[in-house]
Amino acid sequence: AMRESHWDEATIAAMCYIHSPERMYMTDEENWIEGSVGEFLESIGPFLEARGVSALITEEQIGKGNGYSLKVNGELLVLYTEHELARTRGQETLARTSERINQLLLESGAPERTYCLYGWNELIVVFLTPEKFTELRAMPLVREHLNLYDPTLPVQ
Repeated sequence: AMRESHWDEATIAAMCYIHSPERMYMTDEENWIEGSVGEFLESIGPFLEARGVSALITEEQIGKGNGYSLKVNGELLVLYTEHELARTRGQETLARTSERINQLLLESGAPERTYCLYGWNELIVVFLTPEKFTELRAMPLVREHLNLYDPTLPVQ
């Protein structure tokens, strides 16, 4: 006997909403640690600009003695220090980048914030309103199949 599917219309609509190209950006958390945060910020540029945010990245620095930092709109964003590099597995980099993006969105009056699906080599950054995030997290199949989380909060 075929197992009955629990993918109702609301769940399918939620999955389509989350995976819409204008709000979903595939990336690689490991690459962020190795210096591709500036590149990621450039890739989300059109999304940010459509919400009145211009993120000008300058002075990206990565290497011995520096850890990894970059300036976004003239403000220093330290992704990790050299000391943190020994123990970091990307959580600090992801959290700090997300916090900075959220700050830019907040300052522009945009309702979306940064959330994530999955992680590490299959990290997907998705922009949702906090209300939509809460609504989606409450759906059992979304919770079961998508590791949807707020990267600015400690790992649960």
